[in-house]
Amino acid sequence: MGEYSLGKLVKELQKLTVHSLPLPEKLTCETKFARWEACCKDYLQGLDARAHSGVILDLLDDEADFHRRYQQPGESIKDFQQALRLLGRRAFPTLDAKALSNRVLEQLVAGVRDPQIRKILLRDRSPTLEKAFALAREEEVLQAVCE
Repeated sequence: MGEYSLGKLVKELQKLTVHSLPLPEKLTCETKFARWEACCKDYLQGLDARAHSGVILDLLDDEADFHRRYQQPGESIKDFQQALRLLGRRAFPTLDAKALSNRVLEQLVAGVRDPQIRKILLRDRSPTLEKAFALAREEEVLQAVCE
């Protein structure tokens, strides 16, 4: 499970849950830890995990769908990359643009169907998704011309 999954789950549950207790304040140096801990425990007891189990499973399913996505037969690199971007945004809504691009880049390299394109991407180790996509697209076009 990704490092961002727990944070994502907490944020989604906070959006869906109506509490009689307010969200605990952020722990700071000035906050008394015992008081803060008690507020957090009270808040968490108000969560009904069974009522939100469907939401939790949906969030985990999105991440699994992203990691299971491989380029389909006949699917262009462009279409594959766009599909990964859409799945990535749904699976990792809390990631910033750069971190999301890195995730998409990793899955693009892992999921590209053509072994020659994968070899080129692994050899080049492009630092950005855009450069890797351009390189893969160039190889795809060259292969189409040669056939």
